[in-house]
Amino acid sequence: MKSIIGWLGERLDFVIAILVAIATLVAVQLGFIKSDSIPIATLAFLIGLAIYLAIDSFQNRRQLDSIRRSITVTESKVASMSAVKVIRGSEQFYRSITSLISEGARFESTSLSSIAPTELTGSAGQEVKKYQRALYAMLKRSSGFRYRRIVAIPTVRKLQWLISTIVDSNKAPNYHIASLGTALPFPVMNMLIVNDEHLFLWAGGHQLSTETLYVHIEDFETVKVARSYYEELWKSSPKIKEGSVVDERALDLLQETLSKRD
Repeated sequence: MKSIIGWLGERLDFVIAILVAIATLVAVQLGFIKSDSIPIATLAFLIGLAIYLAIDSFQNRRQLDSIRRSITVTESKVASMSAVKVIRGSEQFYRSITSLISEGARFESTSLSSIAPTELTGSAGQEVKKYQRALYAMLKRSSGFRYRRIVAIPTVRKLQWLISTIVDSNKAPNYHIASLGTALPFPVMNMLIVNDEHLFLWAGGHQLSTETLYVHIEDFETVKVARSYYEELWKSSPKIKEGSVVDERALDLLQETLSKRD
């Protein structure tokens, strides 16, 4: 009943015109109004007005439906845009990724700079330590958790950091490392993929600044593209550690090469 009353209220002009036209026709038919007392033109006008308002109401309804569809599309676009956000500073970045560590999670990252995360200081450095503690604890505790890392090693300090990650994880079989060598001949974009749901991007590498910007994307199709790129990079990169096996010879060669450079 309420819905009918609401419908009538929304179309009051249309309803009044119809009622006037019907009442006029009925009055003429019953003889209350003589047909010669009301001009034919007036009667035609009333009927025409009712028809016009009916058509106008229908068109308005179609326009409203179109507006509703446009709003739905806009809401969808806004929802998609909300899946991309900027994280300002390494402190917030490490806090965010630490929260994603869980049993069964899959992390795939690149570390393509001369700076190791442990070189960050201040509050950002503290978040790095919390992240690494949580990461190593999960690697040791859960066989379902997996971490793959593609790393560039242009300095001895970076190599020392990488070796420390192997030691601190107790050579966990679910921690894997591939190497891009000791040189980066082109500008790079780092990435971290988590569970095919999250993609983090940042330029160059970890900067010793709280102003580093990270992009966090939560969009399946975008993450899928990033994963395809990551898989190709992983396949083409020599492995330093696969499962529990560490290529000690490769680490020795890296140490020798970097020592000569320094």
